[in-house]
Formats: sequence, C-alpha cells, structure tokens
Amino acid sequence: MELDYSNIERLSPEEIRRRREEFDRHFIEPPIKFREGSSMLIPYMEMPLADSGQKLPIEDIIVGPTPTMNLSMESLVRYLRRSGVDSRIASCGIPYRGSSTR
Repeated sequence: MELDYSNIERLSPEEIRRRREEFDRHFIEPPIKFREGSSMLIPYMEMPLADSGQKLPIEDIIVGPTPTMNLSMESLVRYLRRSGVDSRIASCGIPYRGSSTR
C-alpha cells in the first residue's frame, strides 16, 4: 500500500485523518482473524514461518497430549510431507487425562 502525501497542504483535516486511519489499519494494527473454538471465537494472526520458497526451519515436533495420539501424529506426518518439511516427530509421552468425547 502506497499513500501519496505530495499534496498534503491541500488536503482537508478530515482527509488527513482518513488517510492516517487507513495507514494505521494496514501497517500498525495487526490483521487479526477469527476461527471457531469449542465455545468461543479464537483470534489469531497469520504469520509466515519462512520466506517464500524456503523450507520451514523446524527440526523437531513433539505432539500431545491428545486423546487421538496415533491420528494426530499420522495427520501431522502427512501434512509435513505435503509441505516438504523434513522434521523429527515424537509423542510427548504424557498421558491424556481429559475426556475423549465432546
């Protein structure tokens, strides 16, 4: 986004304020998105983990605890393989103590 301030002396105070808000919205305030949680909306920000064309710099991933450890590990292996990420994956070894049903 490029803002042109070459004619700033001819802009009205309202136009200056509007352009400042537009600048703040794009460059200062993070682009917060929301996803569905089990009982509320969860805010999050998308952030690049690596530069375009580079592999993620992740060496080890520890999964769990989760009620579906095998399924979680297998889905992570498939996702990483599809993404071209070569990381070691291990279970945390901590037993899941929560309810496995929702």
